[in-house]
Amino acid sequence: MFLSLLKSQGEGKKRSWWLLLLKRWLQKSLTRRFSHLNPDQYNGACLLGLRGTVIKSHGAANQRAFAVAIEQAVQAVQRQVPQRIAARLESVYPAGFEPLDDGKGVNLRAHR
Repeated sequence: MFLSLLKSQGEGKKRSWWLLLLKRWLQKSLTRRFSHLNPDQYNGACLLGLRGTVIKSHGAANQRAFAVAIEQAVQAVQRQVPQRIAARLESVYPAGFEPLDDGKGVNLRAHR
C-alpha cells in the first residue's frame, strides 16, 4: 500500500531522487521481511489417513511451487509419515477397532 502511494505521488511529475531511493529501499526491506508469506513456498498439502504419501498441489502453482510440493513428498516418504501415523493410531484407537491390513495401514473398521 505504501509503495503504491509513493508510485502515485511520482506520476505525472518528475520524481525526486529521494522518493526513488526510498521506494527501492522499502521494496527490498519488505520483500526480505515478508518473504515467508510467499504461497509458492507452502504449496501442497499432505493428505493424512492414506496408506501412502499424497501431496495435493493448488491449481495455480508455478514451477517453483510445484518443486516445493515434490520436496514435501520426498520429506514425507523419508520421514515415514504414513507408517508413523499408523503406529500412533494403533496405540490409541478404541477397543472394537482393528486395522484393515497387517498394521502398516491407517484404515480402521469397527467389529460388528
